[in-house]
Amino acid sequence: MAKSVVTIQHANFFQFARSELVELKRVRSRLLVMVVEGALRIRSDAGARHYQAGEWILSPWLSYIAFRTLRDQPATIATIHFTPETSGMTYGIPPEPNARETTLRQLVLRDGANRRLPDGGMEGHADNDTPLYHAVMAILGHWRIEKPAPATCRQQAAFLIDQLLFSHRLEGMEASRTGLPRCVQSAILWAQQHPTHPLILSRLAEAASVHPATLHRAFRRTFKSSPVAYLTNQRLIKAADWLSGSNRTIQEIANQCGYKDPFHFSRAFKKHYHLAPAHYRREQHTIAGG
Repeated sequence: MAKSVVTIQHANFFQFARSELVELKRVRSRLLVMVVEGALRIRSDAGARHYQAGEWILSPWLSYIAFRTLRDQPATIATIHFTPETSGMTYGIPPEPNARETTLRQLVLRDGANRRLPDGGMEGHADNDTPLYHAVMAILGHWRIEKPAPATCRQQAAFLIDQLLFSHRLEGMEASRTGLPRCVQSAILWAQQHPTHPLILSRLAEAASVHPATLHRAFRRTFKSSPVAYLTNQRLIKAADWLSGSNRTIQEIANQCGYKDPFHFSRAFKKHYHLAPAHYRREQHTIAGG
């Protein structure tokens, strides 16, 4: 099967009033829905249940989905539509009626690696201190201003798909009660205890008492990521928390994340969240203020 680059076709917030019902009978995309505030009942081809703030669902291709809010509570959701870039779709509407889900089964990400989303639906939980939550909020913040350029839409899709798969894998590990390898735990603990230190593979391996290649393989098996990339991502999640919920300067946040130069911090942050730190802070304050 030919590979297909996936892009984000549309992203938005939707606010529901109390006791409101909205039905989408044929969603021509893979639709990610995250409950931002309140609670509501979501019915899809896979079934129906109540979803609380922080919970998310990724619908299958060409699926039915409906939202009903509670009698005493409004709700806000974030929605993101994934579609194949080569499909010619606009807002998730295919040019031909026989468009198939197979076009979304194999993805080409910005690093050239292949990722596979489960063919059916996915769901999970993302607290506001998780990579997935921050990825969704950053993308929505960008789309509130204007539709990003095509290259940025592809990058956002790649990053968000990585976070979906990562979140799904972590929840599966928790459900099966499978612990992390000891060397991985040691490296994570060292990084948490030394937040201002640069992340260097040899130093992490020394803290974990293993060879650098051993630590690299352990992180790859566990998180599908290198030690430095994974731990950098964790620090940037913390940086996003500080940007949205504190008055710390960008210089202070950069130092606390191991960056002596705010320029390099800004470049790393923008690579992950597709927004510069100052821009991300403004958008999070805008979202919080409604």
